[in-house]
Amino acid sequence: MGTPFVKDTIAVCIPAAGPVEPIVLGNFMAAVNYAARKKVKLEYFEIMNRVFIHIARHKLAEKFLKSDAEWSLWLDSDMQIPQDTIPELLKWAKALDAKLLSAMYYHRNGTHCPLAMWNIVKDAKGRVVKKGKHKYESFTFDIPDTVNEAIEVDFCGFGCLLIHREVFEKMKLPYFKLIFSEDIPGFSGHNYGADGLQNDDFIGEDIYFCVKARELGYKIYVLPALDLGHIANPEIIRKLDYDKGKRAIIEKNPAILDLRLVKTGGVLLAKHKLKK
Repeated sequence: MGTPFVKDTIAVCIPAAGPVEPIVLGNFMAAVNYAARKKVKLEYFEIMNRVFIHIARHKLAEKFLKSDAEWSLWLDSDMQIPQDTIPELLKWAKALDAKLLSAMYYHRNGTHCPLAMWNIVKDAKGRVVKKGKHKYESFTFDIPDTVNEAIEVDFCGFGCLLIHREVFEKMKLPYFKLIFSEDIPGFSGHNYGADGLQNDDFIGEDIYFCVKARELGYKIYVLPALDLGHIANPEIIRKLDYDKGKRAIIEKNPAILDLRLVKTGGVLLAKHKLKK
């Protein structure tokens, strides 16, 4: 049995490599004020900086579990969130009985692909059309503008992610870990998009956490309707930037599979409507 908590309360957890920029902090505070007006109780803010990201997340999770908050809201220090983000996430999480629910945002680099990813992709008939070489490999696909429902994914980033305390209470340590290529047989980097620009020789702590959560039986959802800004240098990356990059790639190579599957009906998106 987990620690007693106060229902519908949220602890905000922010790992940061350095000081949080004023534009980000002001944006967060506007969202907090809006949440308060909507009667959402925020238990506390906790910012952990100048620590390796997986260690920062672990320490933030430990502090969250010592609180009486029911939910943890993970925000990265380079995000711009709509003011209604917090109550919207909570509303959808309760309606779906979801324990992990992310807003939508996009990579700062490459073609700015969405941070909504899959390890196994099936078509409308349930047939596997693409599968990772290992459980950490991720694929990104185009999500049509018409999708306003929550979609079920295998991985998401931690830029704006709501997690119920039950997930941490049931998960064995470590919650977060960086996994390097030599630890995974046959691993030679993973690709977030069809352009091949975002290849790494390690698996991030967010992917590691998502794998552990799914192995415990939890589903991960993303809300495309909650469109966040991802601060780059100097611009702020939004869906419009992803759309531009996507068009450029398709113009160069119309046969690219990763950006066409959904549009041609090839991928089965597990969509979930908000229950009335």
